[in-house]
Amino acid sequence: MEELDIPVMHDDQHGTAIISGAALLNGLEVVSKKIGDDERYELYLAAWLHDCGKVATPPHVVDKGTKLETIFDRIELIRTRTELLKKDQEIAFLKRQLNGRSDVPFDKEYNDSLEEIESNMKFLEECNVGEEISGITYGEIESTES
Repeated sequence: MEELDIPVMHDDQHGTAIISGAALLNGLEVVSKKIGDDERYELYLAAWLHDCGKVATPPHVVDKGTKLETIFDRIELIRTRTELLKKDQEIAFLKRQLNGRSDVPFDKEYNDSLEEIESNMKFLEECNVGEEISGITYGEIESTES
């Protein structure tokens, strides 16, 4: 399509539609068939109207890599993973209770781990703003990975 200097606005289907329309008209000429003025006008209108939806749709909606791709705040994904980490800590705590190995230090360890997870989540939520935050270092963010 680049050789033909046909712009591809959003995806390969746009170029395919343009080329298919041109091929239809050329094919009719090759076999010496004519289309009526009404059919030619319909084709003309279709060529103009085929992208109307894209004109009013923001590019980030039209230009998706996959059908299920969407724009969302990934903090929700981190919140979900945080809840899984908390559940993992709870499961470990309950297994120790079932095995008779639960004692006060483990209760404290369990509560401390939950507090750390929640503290890390709070820190990440505070960092998740659309502006620069002074005083936060990458080291602080990396320390939340544990």
